[in-house]
Amino acid sequence: MYDSLTLGFEIVKSVGVLLTGGALLLNLRQFRRQVAWQRTESTFRLFKLEEYQSFQKQLTTVFNDIGVKWIDKQDALSDEECTKIIGDHSKYSVIQAYLNYLDYYAAAVASGMFDEDLAYQMMSGVLTRTVVVFEPLILKRQEIRKDPLNWSWLITVAKRWRPRMKVEREKMLEERKAQIEKDG
Repeated sequence: MYDSLTLGFEIVKSVGVLLTGGALLLNLRQFRRQVAWQRTESTFRLFKLEEYQSFQKQLTTVFNDIGVKWIDKQDALSDEECTKIIGDHSKYSVIQAYLNYLDYYAAAVASGMFDEDLAYQMMSGVLTRTVVVFEPLILKRQEIRKDPLNWSWLITVAKRWRPRMKVEREKMLEERKAQIEKDG
């Protein structure tokens, strides 16, 4: 049988264990929230608007030089356009830097470093358009370098997001159509 002193110590130990367990659960919850916050913050931190705008200006110059209006470019580069870009080191280095920039972003998305839904909202149009436009050039460079992984994160993430974009676009068009019919 327990005497009252032993029983008191057992109660204190039990309460201590319960408090410690509760504190650990709270710490785990706080840790998970911190990780989620860091993923969200990182999604914004890596993609710097000024850097992206600088790339857009450089791409406009490169495409103007080959007779193409970058802002309107929605289709894949032709063989002739790819040849003009790959054959001119200054043009190619701009494209390479841009693709590397987006590939790093896509790698962070694919690895779970970024919040994928937030990254999708921010960059899905940019990544998918980039892959549509530059895929012929990317494939040529992969063949020349004998490196099928060159810009592979960019391609992987963009292709994963493409079906979601299509569904969301169709839904948005249906909602607009319904709103127009409702408004008369």
